[in-house]
Amino acid sequence: MRNANLRRLSLLLSLLFALPLIAGQAQQSPSAFTVEDMLAVINVNSADLSDDGRWLAATSATLRDRLGIDNARFGDPTYVAPALSDVWIIETQTGQMKRLFADKRQVRGLKWSPDGARLALLELRNDAFVPMLWERAANKWQAVVLPVGKAVAENTELSWTPDGAQLLLTVRPIEWRQQARAKFEALTKVAVVVQSSKEPFLAWDDLRRTAADFARQRLTGEWLDYDEVYAGNSAWRILPAADHPEESARCLVTGTGLTHTASAKNRNAMHAQSDNLTDSMKMFQWGIAGGRPAEGAIGVAPEWFYKGSGEVLRGHGEPLNVPPYAEDGGEEPEVAGVYVIGTDGQPYRIGFAVGNEFSDHQFEKRNYLYLAGSKLRNCAIGPELVVDHEFQSVPGTVTVERDGHTLWSHEIKTGDAEMCHSLRNIEHHHFKFEGHRRPGDLHVHFFGADAFSFGAGVKLNDGDVMQVRFEDFGRALRNPVQLSQAADAVVSVTPLD
Repeated sequence: MRNANLRRLSLLLSLLFALPLIAGQAQQSPSAFTVEDMLAVINVNSADLSDDGRWLAATSATLRDRLGIDNARFGDPTYVAPALSDVWIIETQTGQMKRLFADKRQVRGLKWSPDGARLALLELRNDAFVPMLWERAANKWQAVVLPVGKAVAENTELSWTPDGAQLLLTVRPIEWRQQARAKFEALTKVAVVVQSSKEPFLAWDDLRRTAADFARQRLTGEWLDYDEVYAGNSAWRILPAADHPEESARCLVTGTGLTHTASAKNRNAMHAQSDNLTDSMKMFQWGIAGGRPAEGAIGVAPEWFYKGSGEVLRGHGEPLNVPPYAEDGGEEPEVAGVYVIGTDGQPYRIGFAVGNEFSDHQFEKRNYLYLAGSKLRNCAIGPELVVDHEFQSVPGTVTVERDGHTLWSHEIKTGDAEMCHSLRNIEHHHFKFEGHRRPGDLHVHFFGADAFSFGAGVKLNDGDVMQVRFEDFGRALRNPVQLSQAADAVVSVTPLD
């Protein structure tokens, strides 16, 4: 309704500005429409309407107000093209109009507070946007104080909290502008650099790929009800939190086990034949003794396993399938790291995601040498990708539901402080292999589980729902179990003649 009202007001405003021009031209003899006329055409935009519908913030500008654009800097994330405009405050009940500034300014992001008493906007000053607040009743301006060392992100939007007490916006470190500008010039002010659109992870796209910024740059004007999508009540569905955008085979899904005490105890219980330590428990003790090396040192190698390519990844709400050749399927509540390999072969951590590293524990229990095969199953990550998380100690909960009721639940913890191997050691031993540092590849790496229902004697049935939740990692990841109804069949190989 509010958007519809804005569209109607935009039309009325256009007519309001156009009528004096039409009346003036009617008294003149007809003449050709010139370039100067085109540059003088006024474009009106309804920026924001107060919640009570009484106050409208609008802008008006001409093409002449955009003269001076530096086309050579398109693609520079720090560049703001000129776009001056008049800012108007209009009382919709009376039609009275007030020009907010005496002259034209470059502004964006106009947003009324919920009570319509204040208008927030971003004004360009010295090549950087500055957040400002205008108090309507007092006709006074107030500058918004930013955190020390921070500047407004060029692509930020403004929004108010429901009570109007706080204004929300995105900031960046001040040095980000210098770094981004230097990177842009390195790509444009030397020999011509050709980048393939088939390589979205490489240098040109990496210019803008500062995690959250990259996501914001791809925002559209379409709004979705996240609650409805998350609940599965929408035509939209949530994809895995990360995958290679063009070729799933270039996404490597792997993991590290025996990182948490409970995991080691469960594994030891699977394979213990006597009071002697199993190889699993020995490996866990190696991790306790040498899995947290000093800065610059290399620690003992952790267990490592392969799950598959990006094709095994599933999103929130999607079923995790137990294939006909499997003996069972069970959740493993974990956090996964998401990485991309840069043009220089350097691994970069994008962030973390809640994960369910679904595995065949019954098959593994037969013999620990079956571990590798037990891991070749689909798995899930999401629903959200978390960037810049400290990942020190992260509490969570894993739950199994059957017929809408909780069958089993357990408190869990993960994070650098909760594992026998440091995150740095795990990452080193994964990326030390040259084949794991191929430019443009994506990696999803699971860090191990603290508890899972198989260790408590629970066997999952078709339709059971596994839920994994970690604090500060967004909403819970929920996936139903789906037992394949197909019969196991022999896979034969045809020789090439």
